[in-house]
Amino acid sequence: MARRRRRAPRRRRQSKGRRWVRWLVIAVVVAVPLLYFAFSILFYDPREPETAPFPELVPRDVDVYLRREGLAHDINTLPKPRLLEQLQRTREWRDMASTTWWKGLEWPGELGAGADELTALAADLPFDLLEDVLGREVVVLGRYGEGEAATRQSTALMARITSDAKLAIEALDIELLLQRALPGAVVTELEDPEVPAAQWRRFERPDAEPVFFSRHNDLFVLSADETFLRDVLLAVHGDPERSLGKSRHYLEGLPAPLPGLRDDPEAADFSAEVVLDLPSWFEHRRALEAAGPTPGDGDLAAAGSDPGRSPDFLANLARILFDPYTFKESAARFDVADGDTSIRAHVELAPWAGAEPHGLRDTPSFDVPQRLSEMFGLLPSDVTAAVTMNVELRPFLRALVASLDPEVSKLINSTIRDLARDWPAWQVQSLDGLVSYLDRTLGSEITIAVRPLDHEVPEGSQPLPLMAIMVPLRNPQLWEELALAVIMGYRTLGIDPDTMLQQDEGVGTRKWLGLTGLPVDEISFIALDWKAGTHMLVVATDDDFLREIVTTYTSIQSGSLMGSGRPALTSLKGMRRWIGELQPDGTVEPDKRGQLHGVRSNVALWADSDAMREMFESYGEYVADTETLVDLGVLRIEERRKLIRQLYPQYAPEGAGMPDELSRQLDTRLDGIINGLEDRRLNEQVPALAKAWRDGFAWLDLVRSGVATLNYRSTDADLDVRIETVLAPARGR
Repeated sequence: MARRRRRAPRRRRQSKGRRWVRWLVIAVVVAVPLLYFAFSILFYDPREPETAPFPELVPRDVDVYLRREGLAHDINTLPKPRLLEQLQRTREWRDMASTTWWKGLEWPGELGAGADELTALAADLPFDLLEDVLGREVVVLGRYGEGEAATRQSTALMARITSDAKLAIEALDIELLLQRALPGAVVTELEDPEVPAAQWRRFERPDAEPVFFSRHNDLFVLSADETFLRDVLLAVHGDPERSLGKSRHYLEGLPAPLPGLRDDPEAADFSAEVVLDLPSWFEHRRALEAAGPTPGDGDLAAAGSDPGRSPDFLANLARILFDPYTFKESAARFDVADGDTSIRAHVELAPWAGAEPHGLRDTPSFDVPQRLSEMFGLLPSDVTAAVTMNVELRPFLRALVASLDPEVSKLINSTIRDLARDWPAWQVQSLDGLVSYLDRTLGSEITIAVRPLDHEVPEGSQPLPLMAIMVPLRNPQLWEELALAVIMGYRTLGIDPDTMLQQDEGVGTRKWLGLTGLPVDEISFIALDWKAGTHMLVVATDDDFLREIVTTYTSIQSGSLMGSGRPALTSLKGMRRWIGELQPDGTVEPDKRGQLHGVRSNVALWADSDAMREMFESYGEYVADTETLVDLGVLRIEERRKLIRQLYPQYAPEGAGMPDELSRQLDTRLDGIINGLEDRRLNEQVPALAKAWRDGFAWLDLVRSGVATLNYRSTDADLDVRIETVLAPARGR
């Protein structure tokens, strides 16, 4: 029988167990500091603090600043934003993407190629590029060159990274790990001689340009421009009070987040803050224009680079009213939430270089919901777009005149002189005289509305949208004198005397004049009995449009918002979400305010994209016909010479001496050729070009409606643009 092994006494066993625990504790106490020390030496200090908010680390003199917190919230799969994925699932996007216009654009393909490269890069990294580098807080910085180097643009990336990204970045200093991950790569450590804390690394790979990066706590900075990277690091290790985030322009100019996004930045589908030095940007665009055509430059670059004239009247007017040379720093916030897009910008302005600010700048501001409810309440619901503004009329009209083509100005001057001869009592002889006269006649509050053309126009005529202009009268008597001069000068203006009619509407006399040989075939006007003993002049390019405005006005006067015809524009749901619910007298109910509550401006614009698309649709045929139109007489001469050279070379080049019989045969053949070319133009070229032109506005289908307000002051300006997209919940028009 085996002997039983005697167990050690319990006290001895407990003593031995305590020794093991003691040794284990000692080992842990010794190993943890050693491991911590070794990890800190090889990689980074796990206890290092977070860096300050990025705006406090950015150099104040950067030209471009773009910041987003919570970028990981915007993206499901890098690099495609969630917002883009949502748009691409809509019918409107698919329709736009199927157009020849969209397929002919280069930048979507370039963006796609860049996205593929970023996806491939992210797949090879030992960490998640979105979650560990870009997802928490990211800033993109830009700086443009100066003088001869103005075409140059330097960029840098700042990102708040996680521990995994820190470990991967610091592992690049270990040669063995570096060569296993990136064969042939070289990492060189550098530091600023004046600020040793500003350290960075040069990363080189065979057959690739070097890049430079630095890590400070959880801040990662990357740039292809070493000088720019160094300047960023000097700001990081410098005085925060001299940073962009502590500048007056950033603290006071950057618009605050929208009320629903102030406490939770991730509540937005996308949100970013932008600071842009506009003079540097314009100088950069000028340099690019001088160096050669650059895709996507557009009219804005030209407006900032070329003070000369444009053949486009509206481009000239915009350049005068919003002189880009007066723009300085701009701070903006861009938000997308629940399908609504908001762009709010603050711009610092330099003193006006001219003698007068052209009528818009520094005019009195108005309460936007109140003004829209008052003026848009006169408009029928099928209006496409409307703008209302406060102006200094004389300089504003001078800006209009300065925007005209010189030949047009000459024609108008001649017409005014002819009117003065037709009606000598009207003592106006020139455009300048007319400007002075209108300044004494009209008030300073102008509202302009347009809607699609609703009737056929003669072949070859422009299908211009219908327009109505509303402005209070400063001197009704002067207006009556002008109206009388127009009526008495009907021959000069091409007015058919049989179409000069008038109708007493009870609130004023509506008059309309039929025009011939002009893009507009009639003019209608009325001086409405307005409030407080004043009169509101309404001029329209369509009498039906004017009659509906009068009907809407009389309905409001009787206490109804709906009217006897079309409802008022302000009765629509789409408009009420901007201005709020209206009371019977047309004012906004205090407890049912709209999104524009509290906004003040001196210019306010509203537009409905569906109606705008309809307006452009009708214009496509005219544009295509105009651009393909050829002089058939010249074309016939050219084709005749070709036929003579081919068939009757002995009579070349003009057919001199050709028998009459041959000449008649030649003319018959020419008739067939010319008719065939014209048929091909009308049946093939015009429809194809018209479709291509209309397809260029397919992006409008992604938008339902929008408003824009501008408070244009003497030293600064605030722009507020809010757009309802197809991703927003259906609210009805």
